[in-house]
Amino acid sequence: MDDEGLGGLFDWVAPGEGDPPRYAAVRSACIRLARTIEQHCPDSVERTTAIFKVREAWFFANEALQRKG
Repeated sequence: MDDEGLGGLFDWVAPGEGDPPRYAAVRSACIRLARTIEQHCPDSVERTTAIFKVREAWFFANEALQRKG
């Protein structure tokens, strides 16, 4: 990947006027899912991994919102 393409991966994009509610909705849904996993799955490496993956999904969803999909 050239420097121009790589640089685009690290650009910061300011949220648009209508974006904060979208970020909040995604965050809220991820928190609900993580809490459900925590409540219903036994304490284990798998539960920890599942919660980490929810956090990872939240991260990438925020990236999609930031880059406007």
